[in-house]
Amino acid sequence: MAFHGFQSSFTAGELSPSLAVRVDLARYQTGCSLLQNMLVHPHGGASKRNGFRFLAKLSGKARLMPFIFSPTEIYILVWTEKKLSIFTREGAVLTSQKLPFSLATPFSYNDAKKLTFVQSADVIYLVTPNFPPYKLSRFAHDNWKLEQVDFSPKVAPPTGLRATLYDVRTPGEINGDGAGKRNWLYVITVIDENGEESLASKPCSIEAPENLRQTCYPKLTWTKSPKATEYRIYQEKNGKYGYIGSSLTEAFDAKNIAPDMLDTPPEAQIPFGKDNYPSCVCFYQQRLVFAGSKKKPQTLWFSRTGNYESFTKSSPTKADDAMEISIAGNEVSRISWLVSLRTLLVGTGGTEWEVKSASGALTAKDISLVPQSYRGSSSLPALIVGNSILHVNRTHREMRDLLYDFGTDSYSGSDHAVLAGHLLEEHSITDWAYQQSPDSIIWCVRDDGVLLGHTFLREHEVFAWHRHSTEGKFIAVCTLPSAYADELFCVMEREIKGVKQYFLERMENRYQYDVLMQENQNNVQKNINETEKNEFVAPYVFYVDAGLSYHAEANGKPIRYVGGLEHLEGKKVAIVANGAVCPMQIVRPIQYEVNGKVQQIMGIDLGFSAKDIIVGLPYTAKLKSMPLEGETQYGSTLGKKKLVQRIGVYFRHTNYAKIGTNFSKMDEVKWRRNEKPGDPVQLHTDYAYIYPSCGFENQSYACVESDVPLPMTILALLPELGVGT
Repeated sequence: MAFHGFQSSFTAGELSPSLAVRVDLARYQTGCSLLQNMLVHPHGGASKRNGFRFLAKLSGKARLMPFIFSPTEIYILVWTEKKLSIFTREGAVLTSQKLPFSLATPFSYNDAKKLTFVQSADVIYLVTPNFPPYKLSRFAHDNWKLEQVDFSPKVAPPTGLRATLYDVRTPGEINGDGAGKRNWLYVITVIDENGEESLASKPCSIEAPENLRQTCYPKLTWTKSPKATEYRIYQEKNGKYGYIGSSLTEAFDAKNIAPDMLDTPPEAQIPFGKDNYPSCVCFYQQRLVFAGSKKKPQTLWFSRTGNYESFTKSSPTKADDAMEISIAGNEVSRISWLVSLRTLLVGTGGTEWEVKSASGALTAKDISLVPQSYRGSSSLPALIVGNSILHVNRTHREMRDLLYDFGTDSYSGSDHAVLAGHLLEEHSITDWAYQQSPDSIIWCVRDDGVLLGHTFLREHEVFAWHRHSTEGKFIAVCTLPSAYADELFCVMEREIKGVKQYFLERMENRYQYDVLMQENQNNVQKNINETEKNEFVAPYVFYVDAGLSYHAEANGKPIRYVGGLEHLEGKKVAIVANGAVCPMQIVRPIQYEVNGKVQQIMGIDLGFSAKDIIVGLPYTAKLKSMPLEGETQYGSTLGKKKLVQRIGVYFRHTNYAKIGTNFSKMDEVKWRRNEKPGDPVQLHTDYAYIYPSCGFENQSYACVESDVPLPMTILALLPELGVGT
């Protein structure tokens, strides 16, 4: 007997070997045993990942951080050992002297790995447990400043406060007031153009009758403060000062006004002492929020509303005063992350909390903390994906989400790695980033240098894990938006001539090729499949790592010798020239003559001239199905010998692939038709079939592989099997 299998979606991603016989699971039918250097699309297909373009050599291991001011002003911050370098998607930011811009920092690499940050326009606030809070400010493309945050009031208190007694009482009023007198005390504050109120001035006293009246009262004057928009005047009562009025000039008549003791001048407060610095930071309701210091691991500090660097308070407390609140939980676990959504979410080592208020606006008198789950979180900052929060648990081996449920008015979630536990059971996640466009992928760096991808689209039930490797290790990741889609940046550790070196690289974006093709349509028309005018064209695909490319403009000059490959000296590299794969070469010093002058480069010799050249480290993409099982008229095929008679694969935009039942014996798909020798094979969207030479096996698989730097997209697998007893 025989059966015909069909798999048209891979949205369950790579599944654990423990699920090899769980054919009862719906996700078994859309899963794979292996997805290596293959990423899963939300629509179901799987594509060979694009390669990484070399951007710069770094001085050592680095932490990456995005800086996004606007769609056109986007930077990537590279933190190495006590150094900060600034990059754009094209390379390093240069000074006016054409030198790479950098700043000295107090942070070691290990400190930089622990940095938590939040951005407001041109300023990024940075916290790490071993240092007081810092801020990085951008003033121009090549003008940045890193400094410690100063929490003291930015507005100086007014000076020169004086009081004189204005007394025009009649004799009858004087007799009525009697001889009793007292000292009247006053202070004033100033409000600047940013709306910040200063601390109180030095008090001023004056002896005056106990009962003031319209004909007898103190007249206050003071020195003008720079940038003042308003002055506020406070009068003493029972040892405290209450508000009695305001003035737009440097004078005020303190007539018989009863002080408002609910409105008092602000009092200075420095929230963090030495060795008690926060480890988390975020914005919430126009406040800057810090949390998780060494001595107060479960305490949150909220700045004044609208004034991020002011932590002043009044007595009694005002609605916009700074706040400090501590979590009362079953265990003392340091706060690991803060996320601002509809409410403020707080993750600790043992519990996830929601911070909210009854009125909607947090104040010192209206704030509550409600536990949402007891999973616990690692120190890795949480990610926001749509309306979900993703966090890594305290073991660094589970990825969980938190999603608001209107029915229960609480947050709940699930484990995203439960069906792919083998990817994390012996390893932990050290860094991660979310790439929203084009495929909604969460990229996770594993402690062994492997990069995991997790295609996640909850509304379409897409939860697909895939693994990615390179000739070296992934150290850090970061994503930035671009004109085409979000782009992934990575720090790579590679061994060059026996020495570990660190590169900043950017994954190329396959979605820009349509645009490039339209811009160069006249030049590349001959490479376009006439049946599909919008197909990608081979000269613009990029499937090498640590790679560089040369693309001659219209009427540009083709080249034979490719230099600028010093970062790959001694490495065996893959080469694509004019869309065709060339034999691999080792990067070496090369000498050649141009117009009688000897030129020396570190690179390769193509042996011919080409206009479109891509050079870099090769990598192999592999897809392996789950064990091929099904139902026949005689029951399930589980436990029965099976013979794979034919494997069909539906490809899209592909011109090279191998198909087989295991990766040790694969058959290449023959797609070359009418192309001339040396010309690239056109990209095909079609079925391809092979008839493998294999015997009966208890478990059979369909395998697809691409080991050359060309694109491959798989939309369906169609195996045909004979079943024994």
